[in-house]
Amino acid sequence: MQMPDRSNGASVRARSNRAGALGCALSVISGKWRAAIICELFAGTRRYGELRKSLPGITQCVLTSQLRELQRLGIISRKVFPTTPPAVEYSLTARGEGLQTVFETLRHWGEKTCGEISEN
Repeated sequence: MQMPDRSNGASVRARSNRAGALGCALSVISGKWRAAIICELFAGTRRYGELRKSLPGITQCVLTSQLRELQRLGIISRKVFPTTPPAVEYSLTARGEGLQTVFETLRHWGEKTCGEISEN
């Protein structure tokens, strides 16, 4: 009786885990506005109004929703100051700052590749 080859199963699981991790990462930064919001916060802490002005075309509802979701995911932090009206500031957490190298890599890849793609 022949023993089944388990090495192939291990490599399939490893590929599946990598694909799952990649899918998770992409779900965090995907969408029309998330990457733009994160990029704005790479420059430093921003108030809600500053973010809204720096992202032309975003609605108040969408910005609020995306900020809440990024906060839930641990990418940004929200600080409320006890003023009237309350002032709110958003900044990247350590997890969010970890995305900077990822975004830089993607930007470099896009600069190189998107030009090549549009030429074809």
